[in-house]
Amino acid sequence: IRALGERKQTTGHGESSGAGGSVLITAAAMSGAGSIDASGGDYQAVSYYGASGGGGRVALYVDTLTGFDPATQVKAWGGTTWGNTTPVLYAGAGTVFVRTSGQTYGRLIINAGKEPSGAERVGPQTPLPALGTGTVTDFQASGADGLLTPSGTLKAQWLGAWLALEDASGAPLGSFQVLSIDGQGRALLKAAATATAAARYHGQYRFDRFDVKGGAGVSSTDEVVVGDVIAESKGRLPSTLTAANVTVKAGSPVTLAVGGTLKMTVSGRLTVESGAVLDVTGLGYLGGQSAGAAGSAPAGVTASASDAGGSHGGVGAVWGNPGPAGEVFGSVYQPLFPGGGGADKYSGSPGGNGGGVVNLNVGELVVDGQIRALGERKQTTGHGESGGAGGTVLITAHTVSGAGLIDASGGDYQAVSYYGGSGGGGRVALYVDTFTGFDPATQARARGGATLGGASAGLYASPGTVYVKQPQMTYGKLYVDQGGILAGKSIPNSPLPAIGIGTVGTATADTVSTSALWIEPASPTAKFALGVVGMWVRLNTTDYRVIDQSADRRKLLLDGAAGAVQVGDGYRGVYKFDEVIVRGGSKLEFRDTNAVGTFTVDATSSVIQNVP
Repeated sequence: IRALGERKQTTGHGESSGAGGSVLITAAAMSGAGSIDASGGDYQAVSYYGASGGGGRVALYVDTLTGFDPATQVKAWGGTTWGNTTPVLYAGAGTVFVRTSGQTYGRLIINAGKEPSGAERVGPQTPLPALGTGTVTDFQASGADGLLTPSGTLKAQWLGAWLALEDASGAPLGSFQVLSIDGQGRALLKAAATATAAARYHGQYRFDRFDVKGGAGVSSTDEVVVGDVIAESKGRLPSTLTAANVTVKAGSPVTLAVGGTLKMTVSGRLTVESGAVLDVTGLGYLGGQSAGAAGSAPAGVTASASDAGGSHGGVGAVWGNPGPAGEVFGSVYQPLFPGGGGADKYSGSPGGNGGGVVNLNVGELVVDGQIRALGERKQTTGHGESGGAGGTVLITAHTVSGAGLIDASGGDYQAVSYYGGSGGGGRVALYVDTFTGFDPATQARARGGATLGGASAGLYASPGTVYVKQPQMTYGKLYVDQGGILAGKSIPNSPLPAIGIGTVGTATADTVSTSALWIEPASPTAKFALGVVGMWVRLNTTDYRVIDQSADRRKLLLDGAAGAVQVGDGYRGVYKFDEVIVRGGSKLEFRDTNAVGTFTVDATSSVIQNVP
C-alpha cells in the first residue's frame, strides 16, 4: 500500500521531489508479509540542484496484528537526495502511529531507516505539530464528555492529542483526549464532564511506547508523556520527556533534537546500555564565533577571552595570550547551567562549545554505557580555537547501578602549531538513595581538559565538581579530581562560587513562602557569584540555606530567615560538606568560610583557604 511522494530526476534546474502522503487504516485484524509505505520521494541529482521529500504519516487503528510488524513493514522515511549513486543527504522522517486493542494511547514510531550497509539515514529532526497553551472561556458537560471553548481557536493538529487542564489556582484537573473540533474551534474532550472548573490548558502528546530509530530526531514544543521509550543509535530526543521506562540502545550517541538541555522524568528504569551514550556534548554556550571573539557564558558572567578555554565548574586553560579565562559559575549543589564556550584567537573558526545539561529524575538508573556533557574538543585548524567547558549532569534517583561513566569534563585542545587552551570541568550532582555497583568516586567525572602538543599535555584546565548526597549524609560529599597531571605542568585553581561578606541593605519577605527572606547587600555595587544556591549564609551566628538567587545576582532568598534577619546585620557565605576529597593534581579554592567534616587530600593536590 503506497502513498509515496513523487520521485524527480534532474531534467532542468532542480525539480525537487514530493513528500509522502497519508495512510489511515482502521481494521479488526491485519496480517500479511507486505508493506505500507508513505515515504518521501527520492531526488536523483546529476548536475543541478534539488532535494528529496519528507516522510508522510501512517496511522493504524487495528485490534489485532497477526504476523504483521509495523516497526519493519511500515515506512514513512524521508527521501534520499542522490549524487549519481551516492546518497548526499536525507529528508526528515514522517510518523507511524499504531494503536491496538490492548493499548491506552498507542505507539509512535519515527524511523529514518538504514542503508543496506546498516548506516543510519540521519536527516532533519521531525517536529511534532505544535499544540500550545491557552485559557478556557467556557466549559460545559456534554454527557460524559466536556465541551471546551478556548480563548483562541484550536486547529486540526489537536485531534487525537490531549489537553491537560488546570483550575484558576493552577491545580491539575487531569488530561483529556480531543475527540473532535467543531466549526467554532471548540474541543470535545473524552470523559471530561467533571472538569467544569477548567481555567487553563496546555497540549500533551501521550503514547504507550515511543521508538526513535535509524538516526531519526524528534522535537516537541509540548509535553510528551510516554510509557516506554526506545532510543536507538544516533537518535535525537525531545528536550523534555516524561516516561515510565527509557532504554538507550548501544551504538552511536543518542542526543537532543533541539536545544542544549535534556530534562527527563522516568518513574521506572532508565537504562543506558553497554556501548550506548546519552550525549549532550558541545550543546552548551557557544565558543567565540569570529576572529578574536570571546566565548559565551551566562549573562553577567565574564566569558573566556583570547587563547582561553571555556570555564564553568573549573577554569579554562590559557596558552600564550593573557586571556583571561572566564569566571566559574553554577551551583555545586544544584547545577543548572551549560558549560562556557572557548575563545577564538584570530582564525575566524569557532571556538569549542561548552557541554549541555542532562537533568534526570528517575526511579532506577542503570549506567552501563556513558552519560556525557563534555565540552567540545578542538584541534588546531587555524589559529587557536580553544576547547569548551564541561556542562552539567544533575541526577535524582532512588538507585544507580552499572559499570559505566558519567562525564562532564572539559574539552581538550590539540595544538599543532598555533595557540589555544582547553576547557574547564563542569558540574555533576548526584542525589541518590542507593548506589549498587556504581562508585561515584571513580565513575563520575568533571575533569579539566588538557592542552596537548602531540600526545603530551602542556598544561591543564582545572576540574569542576562532583557532588554526592545520600539520605544518611547531613551535607553531602564533594569530589574535586583531575585524575592526575604531568609533573611540572600548570593547572589553575578550582574556585567555588562565592557569597563573600557584607552588610544586609534590604530584607524583604518572600511573597510565596512567607518564612523565607530576600536579602540585598548594603553596598550598591556588590554582587554574589552566579551559582550560590544550596550554600548557606551566616547571620547572627545562624546559618540559613540559600534557596534562590535573583537574575541580577544582587539578592538571595534565605530559607526560614523572615523575622530573624534585619537591615544592618552582617552576613558571610558558608559551604558545608560531610567530606571533601581533592586529588589528581587538583587545587580546590574556598573563597567563603567552610564547615567540612573531613578533608581527604592526596599528595599531588591542595586546598586553598582564600577566605576574607
